[in-house]
Amino acid sequence: AVMPQLFGVDAGAYAVDAAAAFTSAFTVAPLIAGIDQAIVQNASGRSTLGQSLASSFKMMVSKPHHFVMQPASLMLWGVYGGTYVAVNWVTSICDAKDATALERNQMKFGVVSSVNLSLNITKDKAFTRMFGTGLARPVPLPTIAAFGVRDSLTVFASFNLAPLVGALTGAPAASQLVCPVAMQFVSAPIHLWGLDTYNRPGQTSASRAAFINTEYVKTALARCGRILPAFGICPLVNARVRSTYHAWAGTLPGLSSKDVQSAPQHTIKT
Repeated sequence: AVMPQLFGVDAGAYAVDAAAAFTSAFTVAPLIAGIDQAIVQNASGRSTLGQSLASSFKMMVSKPHHFVMQPASLMLWGVYGGTYVAVNWVTSICDAKDATALERNQMKFGVVSSVNLSLNITKDKAFTRMFGTGLARPVPLPTIAAFGVRDSLTVFASFNLAPLVGALTGAPAASQLVCPVAMQFVSAPIHLWGLDTYNRPGQTSASRAAFINTEYVKTALARCGRILPAFGICPLVNARVRSTYHAWAGTLPGLSSKDVQSAPQHTIKT
C-alpha cells in the first residue's frame, strides 16, 4: 500500500526519522543534564561547578536508572529529541525536493533554530527556577533573549558552519565536533549575562561585567563539555542511527513506498 505523503515524504519516513532522533538524543541527554544543572547552580551560588558535577556523576554511576528518570534528564531528552526530529524532517524534505545546498542550509537554520530555541528556552526557564536562587519568579525577557541568541549561535555553528568548514578542510567529522564547541567561547558571556540578570536583578553593568569575567573561563569550558555531546557527537550518532533505521524499515526519504524497490542505490543525505 502507498503511504500518505507530506512535502513529498512518506508518513513512515517521518516516523522513522522521529524514532532515530529520540534514540540518538537519549545517548547524550543525561550527561548534558548534569552539566546544565552545574552551570546554573554555579552561576546562582547554590553550588560550585565541581561540587555539582561530582554529585551528578556520582548518581549517574551509582543509580543510573534514577538519574535518567529525573526531570532534568527527561527535559533534556525532550529538547534534543525534538531538535533532531526537526533536523531529520528537514533533511528528508530537502532530499525529496532536491534542495540546493543553500536552500538546505537556510531551512536547517530557520527550522532547527526555531525548534531548538523554543525547547531550550522552556528548559532554561525551568532550570533557572529549579536550580537558581531565591523564590521562583518569572524569567525576565532579557534573560530569555540572551538564551535565544546563545542557542542561535550554537545551531548556526553546528548545522551551517560545520558543513562549510568540513567541505573546505576535507574533515567533516572533525568540523562537526570542533565548530559548535568553539562557538561556546563566543556565547558564554551572553549565557552568563542572562543567568545573572535573573539571579541578581538591578545590578550595574560594571557589576555584571565583573561577574562574567570571574566566571567566564570555567563556564565556557563547561558549556564546551555539554555542547560536544549535544551538537558535536549527537549529529554523528543521529546520522548513523537514521540511516540504519531507514534501512531496517525500508523507508528511503524522498521516495514514496512504491518506489523503494526500484531505487536501491538512493542515498540518505545528512
